[in-house]
Amino acid sequence: MKMALAVAFVGLLLASLAGTWLALADQGRIAGTEHDLGTTTVPGVSSCEICHVPHDAGGEAIWDGNPRPEGDFSGLAPACYSCHDGMVATGTYVFDADLAQHSVKPGEPGKDCDLCHDPHLSDYGNFLKFASGANFCQVCHAHGNVGNHPLNVDAHQTGIVPADAQFNPDGGDFSGTRLWAANGLQGTDYLKCLTCHTAHGAGADAGLLSMGNGDATAAASSLCRNCHR
Repeated sequence: MKMALAVAFVGLLLASLAGTWLALADQGRIAGTEHDLGTTTVPGVSSCEICHVPHDAGGEAIWDGNPRPEGDFSGLAPACYSCHDGMVATGTYVFDADLAQHSVKPGEPGKDCDLCHDPHLSDYGNFLKFASGANFCQVCHAHGNVGNHPLNVDAHQTGIVPADAQFNPDGGDFSGTRLWAANGLQGTDYLKCLTCHTAHGAGADAGLLSMGNGDATAAASSLCRNCHR
Protein backbone atom coordinates (compact mmCIF):
# COMPACT_ATOMS: atom_id res chain seq x y z
CA MET A 1 0.00 0.00 0.00
CA LYS A 2 2.77 2.36 0.99
CA MET A 3 4.67 1.48 -2.16
CA ALA A 4 1.60 2.26 -4.31
CA LEU A 5 1.13 5.63 -2.59
CA ALA A 6 4.82 6.45 -3.07
CA VAL A 7 4.64 5.58 -6.75
CA ALA A 8 1.49 7.67 -7.18
CA PHE A 9 3.12 10.62 -5.39
CA VAL A 10 6.22 10.44 -7.57
CA GLY A 11 4.01 10.23 -10.66
CA LEU A 12 2.07 13.33 -9.65
CA LEU A 13 5.29 15.17 -8.83
CA LEU A 14 6.82 14.35 -12.20
CA ALA A 15 3.63 15.35 -13.99
CA SER A 16 3.58 18.63 -12.09
CA LEU A 17 7.22 19.35 -12.89
CA ALA A 18 6.66 18.47 -16.55
CA GLY A 19 3.65 20.76 -16.73
CA THR A 20 5.59 23.58 -15.09
CA TRP A 21 8.54 23.07 -17.45
CA LEU A 22 6.28 23.13 -20.50
CA ALA A 23 4.50 26.25 -19.27
CA LEU A 24 7.80 28.00 -18.69
CA ALA A 25 9.12 26.85 -22.07
CA ASP A 26 6.05 28.19 -23.85
CA GLN A 27 6.45 31.53 -22.11
CA GLY A 28 10.19 31.65 -22.70
CA ARG A 29 10.00 33.68 -25.90
CA ILE A 30 8.40 36.66 -24.16
CA ALA A 31 9.92 36.25 -20.69
CA GLY A 32 11.59 39.50 -19.74
CA THR A 33 10.21 41.43 -22.72
CA GLU A 34 7.71 44.29 -22.71
CA HIS A 35 4.98 41.73 -23.44
CA ASP A 36 5.82 39.77 -20.29
CA LEU A 37 2.95 41.29 -18.33
CA GLY A 38 1.89 38.17 -16.46
CA THR A 39 4.55 36.74 -14.20
CA THR A 40 6.15 40.14 -13.64
CA THR A 41 3.07 42.21 -12.80
CA VAL A 42 0.20 39.92 -11.83
CA PRO A 43 1.15 37.21 -9.30
CA GLY A 44 -0.24 33.80 -10.23
CA VAL A 45 -1.01 34.76 -13.83
CA SER A 46 1.15 33.43 -16.65
CA SER A 47 2.51 35.62 -19.41
CA CYS A 48 0.18 33.89 -21.88
CA GLU A 49 -2.99 34.57 -19.90
CA ILE A 50 -2.66 38.33 -20.25
CA CYS A 51 -3.62 38.03 -23.95
CA HIS A 52 -5.04 34.51 -24.29
CA VAL A 53 -7.81 32.51 -22.64
CA PRO A 54 -8.44 28.79 -23.18
CA HIS A 55 -12.25 29.08 -23.20
CA ASP A 56 -14.83 31.49 -24.63
CA ALA A 57 -12.21 33.56 -26.42
CA GLY A 58 -13.16 36.51 -28.60
CA GLY A 59 -10.61 35.93 -31.36
CA GLU A 60 -9.23 33.12 -33.48
CA ALA A 61 -5.95 32.96 -31.54
CA ILE A 62 -7.94 32.58 -28.30
CA TRP A 63 -7.63 36.27 -27.55
CA ASP A 64 -9.41 37.63 -24.56
CA GLY A 65 -12.09 39.64 -26.30
CA ASN A 66 -12.37 41.82 -29.40
CA PRO A 67 -12.13 45.43 -28.18
CA ARG A 68 -12.02 47.26 -31.52
CA PRO A 69 -13.98 45.25 -34.13
CA GLU A 70 -14.89 48.20 -36.34
CA GLY A 71 -13.35 49.52 -39.54
CA ASP A 72 -9.67 49.04 -40.32
CA PHE A 73 -8.95 47.77 -36.82
CA SER A 74 -10.64 44.41 -37.19
CA GLY A 75 -8.80 41.11 -37.46
CA LEU A 76 -5.53 40.85 -35.55
CA ALA A 77 -5.21 44.54 -34.77
CA PRO A 78 -7.75 44.55 -31.90
CA ALA A 79 -5.55 42.24 -29.85
CA CYS A 80 -2.71 44.76 -30.22
CA TYR A 81 -5.03 47.75 -29.82
CA SER A 82 -6.28 46.51 -26.45
CA CYS A 83 -2.96 47.78 -25.04
CA HIS A 84 -1.55 50.05 -27.74
CA ASP A 85 -4.28 52.65 -27.46
CA GLY A 86 -2.35 55.00 -25.18
CA MET A 87 -3.95 53.62 -22.01
CA VAL A 88 -1.54 50.76 -21.28
CA ALA A 89 1.29 51.16 -23.79
CA THR A 90 2.62 54.09 -25.77
CA GLY A 91 1.98 54.30 -29.48
CA THR A 92 -1.51 55.74 -29.83
CA TYR A 93 -0.41 57.05 -33.24
CA VAL A 94 -0.23 53.49 -34.57
CA PHE A 95 -4.02 53.41 -34.66
CA ASP A 96 -4.66 57.09 -35.39
CA ALA A 97 -6.82 57.29 -38.50
CA ASP A 98 -5.55 60.84 -39.13
CA LEU A 99 -2.00 59.56 -39.67
CA ALA A 100 -0.76 57.31 -42.46
CA GLN A 101 0.04 53.71 -41.50
CA HIS A 102 1.41 50.79 -43.48
CA SER A 103 -1.47 49.03 -45.21
CA VAL A 104 -2.63 45.65 -43.89
CA LYS A 105 -5.31 43.10 -44.68
CA PRO A 106 -7.30 42.86 -41.44
CA GLY A 107 -7.79 39.35 -40.20
CA GLU A 108 -5.68 37.68 -42.90
CA PRO A 109 -2.87 35.67 -41.24
CA GLY A 110 0.55 37.03 -42.05
CA LYS A 111 -0.85 40.22 -43.58
CA ASP A 112 -2.28 42.03 -40.57
CA CYS A 113 -0.06 43.46 -37.80
CA ASP A 114 1.79 40.13 -38.08
CA LEU A 115 3.02 41.26 -41.51
CA CYS A 116 5.97 42.82 -39.69
CA HIS A 117 5.53 41.95 -36.01
CA ASP A 118 5.43 38.83 -33.86
CA PRO A 119 4.30 39.57 -30.28
CA HIS A 120 6.37 36.62 -29.04
CA LEU A 121 9.63 37.56 -30.78
CA SER A 122 11.84 40.32 -29.38
CA ASP A 123 15.23 39.56 -30.95
CA TYR A 124 15.11 42.47 -33.40
CA GLY A 125 13.47 45.24 -31.39
CA ASN A 126 9.85 46.43 -31.53
CA PHE A 127 8.93 42.74 -31.88
CA LEU A 128 9.87 42.86 -35.57
CA LYS A 129 10.13 39.60 -37.47
CA PHE A 130 13.17 40.73 -39.46
CA ALA A 131 16.79 41.32 -38.53
CA SER A 132 17.52 44.13 -40.96
CA GLY A 133 16.89 47.02 -38.57
CA ALA A 134 16.20 50.37 -40.18
CA ASN A 135 16.37 48.74 -43.63
CA PHE A 136 13.67 46.18 -42.86
CA CYS A 137 11.51 47.70 -45.63
CA GLN A 138 13.76 45.89 -48.11
CA VAL A 139 12.44 42.54 -46.91
CA CYS A 140 9.43 43.22 -49.13
CA HIS A 141 10.39 46.31 -51.14
CA ALA A 142 13.41 46.00 -53.45
CA HIS A 143 14.22 49.72 -53.49
CA GLY A 144 17.33 51.57 -52.45
CA ASN A 145 19.50 49.86 -55.04
CA VAL A 146 21.14 51.22 -58.20
CA GLY A 147 18.81 53.76 -59.78
CA ASN A 148 17.15 54.66 -56.48
CA HIS A 149 18.21 56.88 -53.63
CA PRO A 150 21.45 55.47 -52.10
CA LEU A 151 21.29 53.77 -48.71
CA ASN A 152 23.80 52.88 -46.01
CA VAL A 153 25.63 56.15 -46.58
CA ASP A 154 27.42 57.91 -43.72
CA ALA A 155 25.77 61.33 -43.84
CA HIS A 156 28.58 63.00 -41.90
CA GLN A 157 31.23 61.82 -44.36
CA THR A 158 29.26 63.23 -47.28
CA GLY A 159 28.54 66.46 -45.44
CA ILE A 160 24.81 66.08 -46.12
CA VAL A 161 23.24 65.96 -42.67
CA PRO A 162 19.52 66.49 -41.93
CA ALA A 163 18.58 69.82 -40.41
CA ASP A 164 15.83 67.97 -38.53
CA ALA A 165 17.19 64.53 -37.58
CA GLN A 166 14.41 63.74 -35.11
CA PHE A 167 11.30 61.66 -35.72
CA ASN A 168 9.73 60.60 -32.44
CA PRO A 169 6.03 59.75 -32.64
CA ASP A 170 5.99 58.62 -29.00
CA GLY A 171 6.94 62.20 -28.13
CA GLY A 172 4.46 63.75 -30.56
CA ASP A 173 7.10 64.59 -33.21
CA PHE A 174 5.82 63.39 -36.59
CA SER A 175 8.24 65.26 -38.83
CA GLY A 176 11.94 64.57 -39.33
CA THR A 177 14.52 62.32 -41.00
CA ARG A 178 16.36 60.03 -38.60
CA LEU A 179 19.89 58.74 -39.00
CA TRP A 180 20.97 55.29 -37.80
CA ALA A 181 23.93 53.17 -36.78
CA ALA A 182 25.66 51.02 -39.43
CA ASN A 183 23.89 47.89 -38.10
CA GLY A 184 20.45 49.48 -38.52
CA LEU A 185 19.86 50.13 -34.84
CA GLN A 186 19.40 53.55 -33.25
CA GLY A 187 22.27 55.86 -34.10
CA THR A 188 23.29 59.21 -35.58
CA ASP A 189 25.26 58.53 -38.77
CA TYR A 190 23.76 56.38 -41.51
CA LEU A 191 21.03 56.87 -44.08
CA LYS A 192 18.63 53.90 -44.07
CA CYS A 193 15.11 53.19 -45.36
CA LEU A 194 13.62 54.51 -42.13
CA THR A 195 15.45 57.80 -42.55
CA CYS A 196 12.77 59.00 -44.95
CA HIS A 197 10.01 56.44 -44.38
CA THR A 198 8.06 55.11 -41.43
CA ALA A 199 5.55 52.30 -41.11
CA HIS A 200 3.47 54.15 -38.51
CA GLY A 201 2.60 57.80 -37.98
CA ALA A 202 3.67 59.04 -41.41
CA GLY A 203 3.17 62.75 -41.93
CA ALA A 204 2.60 62.25 -45.65
CA ASP A 205 0.38 59.44 -46.92
CA ALA A 206 2.10 58.85 -50.26
CA GLY A 207 5.12 56.63 -49.67
CA LEU A 208 4.75 56.66 -45.87
CA LEU A 209 7.15 59.59 -45.67
CA SER A 210 8.43 60.89 -42.36
CA MET A 211 8.12 64.48 -43.61
CA GLY A 212 5.84 66.31 -46.01
CA ASN A 213 7.09 66.17 -49.59
CA GLY A 214 5.67 69.39 -51.00
CA ASP A 215 5.00 68.93 -54.69
CA ALA A 216 7.47 66.00 -54.80
CA THR A 217 10.11 67.95 -56.74
CA ALA A 218 13.65 68.35 -55.46
CA ALA A 219 13.31 72.12 -55.60
CA ALA A 220 10.23 72.31 -53.41
CA SER A 221 10.26 69.15 -51.34
CA SER A 222 10.71 69.83 -47.63
CA LEU A 223 11.80 66.21 -47.25
CA CYS A 224 14.62 66.57 -49.79
CA ARG A 225 15.58 70.06 -48.64
CA ASN A 226 15.93 68.82 -45.07
CA CYS A 227 19.27 67.29 -46.20
CA HIS A 228 19.97 68.90 -49.59
CA ARG A 229 19.95 72.54 -48.57
